[in-house]
Amino acid sequence: MKKIIASLLLAAAPACSFASIITYDFTVTGGTDGPLAGTRSDGYFSFNDNSLTPPGRGSLERMGLLTALSFNWLGTQWDETTANTGWINLDASGSVAFWNFGTQCYPGLCRVRPEQTGWFIGASGVTNGGFILYSVGDGERVYEGGFTSSLRPTDIPEPSTLALFGASVLSAALVWSRRRVLARLHLLYDAKATSSNPTRFSRTA
Repeated sequence: MKKIIASLLLAAAPACSFASIITYDFTVTGGTDGPLAGTRSDGYFSFNDNSLTPPGRGSLERMGLLTALSFNWLGTQWDETTANTGWINLDASGSVAFWNFGTQCYPGLCRVRPEQTGWFIGASGVTNGGFILYSVGDGERVYEGGFTSSLRPTDIPEPSTLALFGASVLSAALVWSRRRVLARLHLLYDAKATSSNPTRFSRTA
């Protein structure tokens, strides 16, 4: 019974824990001038909310915070292995207030150079707006476009689901406890019977 209860707890743990992976869907536009003017691209990125808790909140200057990225820009499909985070700023409550990520990001810094093909996005988690700076590597200039995002809803267990699971575990625990008590009573009864009648469990000749 212990194994059964443990299995129930392990199976329900993912559903009962609050999701820590946060995902934003976003849209980038190429702005009004430049080689990608009028271009639109949709994508998404994710990060682990549990990793975004620097002491005292404030700025978290770190690479490798993206757990997922899907974004097609400059004729290339980018993902979390080909783009990186530069820094993320958290407000007093621990919510993401601002972040940036791109192809040439380092702890505390993202940049784009005219002579190198690349991009980086700066965005606000408060207004869900921002910008993209990009270069086609022609040595001429860096271009600016627009950025908008929306937080993707996460699946959180309904209260009724949690209550039902809790009731199931409690019932299993009560059944297991009752069986243990009955087993102990049977042992006590058998021991007493054996003591008063020594031939009760003896073999017959």
